[in-house]
Amino acid sequence: MVTRKYVRDYKFSETLTDKGRLKTEAVYVGAYYRLAEPEAAKKAARSLLVLLGLAWCIFVGTMIPKTGAMRLTYVILPHAFLALPLGYLFGTAYRTCRAKERFVRSEADKLSGRIAPAAVSGMALSGIALLGEIVSAIVLPERMMGSDLLFGAGDAALLAIMAYAFRNRSRFRTVREEDPPERAEQP
Repeated sequence: MVTRKYVRDYKFSETLTDKGRLKTEAVYVGAYYRLAEPEAAKKAARSLLVLLGLAWCIFVGTMIPKTGAMRLTYVILPHAFLALPLGYLFGTAYRTCRAKERFVRSEADKLSGRIAPAAVSGMALSGIALLGEIVSAIVLPERMMGSDLLFGAGDAALLAIMAYAFRNRSRFRTVREEDPPERAEQP
């Protein structure tokens, strides 16, 4: 399904089927895009995939042991919502690894348009969770357990991974193809 943003990139084409019925199809007529530096982007995506696999292990692993931080809403909620940026970053890195040489605008937006917002929101959420745990360790030291150190170290590692993704966002840049050979031949 095409969202409203990409409607002008498609044109309806009507053809007659073997049974004499009219078949309407959407044909892409918009500009095509490509990665600005395909090899650098795919290399960055592979390293990011490895780090995000580690990030998912850290994310789930920090939620398994019983910690004092898990009882605090201002610590666990930002940590729990980290699943969204992690998912968007993982999807972007995976799509970049499997990207074709040319792709449509909606795919280009998914590759280059999501990495910066996902990384920034991930840094904010992991930073809030880490800050909340530090504040609670100062204010309520009697509620902290040894496993809270593991939770804090995990959030610090997640923050570092998100910062790495944000720093490498320019490698996922896409550029518009000006005049592809197939289009130049068409009237």
